Amino acid sequence: VSDAQQRRHFLRGRGQWEGTYQVKPELQQIITFRRINLNEEPWPIRTRFHVIFCRNVVIYFNRETQRRLFERFADALEPNGYLIVGHSEALVGLSERFLPLRGSVYRLRSTGTTLC
Repeated sequence: VSDAQQRRHFLRGRGQWEGTYQVKPELQQIITFRRINLNEEPWPIRTRFHVIFCRNVVIYFNRETQRRLFERFADALEPNGYLIVGHSEALVGLSERFLPLRGSVYRLRSTGTTLC
């Protein structure tokens, strides 16, 4: 997300919330936030996402489960969708379907044809 997009769509945290961001209220109205059990088959989702945030979770799974989850994330994203993971969660050797952008932000390289 560019600096201009951050200023346009997010509020920066202050004080104890320094370093965090909150989506601006006008944007919250058109965003759907969901929590799911990552091990559930199939996921209870029938739409594709523009962005998936899965931070500091995947590191607790073994490599095979990590590989499977990243494939499922790729299948659940819109073309050119974004996956945002924790700083210690690299996709190297786990999925070729994502292009690293900066830090822990990845973009889907190619479109998938299945959902979850």
